[in-house]
Amino acid sequence: MKWTLAVLLVAVAACGSNTVTPQERLIGEWTYTNSAGNAGVVITFKTDDTYSAQVMQLTSTTSANDEVETGVFSVTDTTITFTPQQYTCPGPDPIYTYKYAFNGDSLSMLIPSGAVAFTRYTGPAASNAVITFGCIQSDGSFVQSQLAPVTN
Repeated sequence: MKWTLAVLLVAVAACGSNTVTPQERLIGEWTYTNSAGNAGVVITFKTDDTYSAQVMQLTSTTSANDEVETGVFSVTDTTITFTPQQYTCPGPDPIYTYKYAFNGDSLSMLIPSGAVAFTRYTGPAASNAVITFGCIQSDGSFVQSQLAPVTN
């Protein structure tokens, strides 16, 4: 009886140690594309707790405007906090927190304008696209600029 109980306890402990944390589940590239298919968001979470968030607008079949923010992130079971360090728009760029949830293979984030459902991207990177970095203005226009440090 003691031997069986010991084996069961080891098995349960081994199963418990294989659980994936929310932070580990976030690691990778997540994408959202608008219904017209001409704009979207790509968020990449890395194992070193850094992220890259890109808002992309197609300008042709092989080119896009790209607003980029990079920084560090932290996560709880229900929220992701982003601390920007660089941005292609002029700063400051404040720290922000979104609620999130996993729904099957998708990642849903509750942002001020509503919920956004991201899917994990596992395909190859585009190899022939021309990307222009810059800042999308409130009127929809685009101003070319480089990724630069910002304050929060």
